[in-house]
Amino acid sequence: MRFGNSAHLPKNCSPGKQPCIHVITAQAREVAKEVKDKFELAYILSRPVIPTMLRKYIEKALVRMRKVRHSL
Repeated sequence: MRFGNSAHLPKNCSPGKQPCIHVITAQAREVAKEVKDKFELAYILSRPVIPTMLRKYIEKALVRMRKVRHSL
């Protein structure tokens, strides 16, 4: 998933209004899966396209993923 204009937003999410939570968390999980290192993450999070709420969920998803990896 590459972040272009607002092409990555699901249909029920218009840039003007807050998308529903489950859409955001699903997106965050997808992004977290694709991020290969912290530099790529920093780049993605610095893009203005990503809503603040989505950014928060991506960070949470990554923290959870890290915990899972450490516990293996």
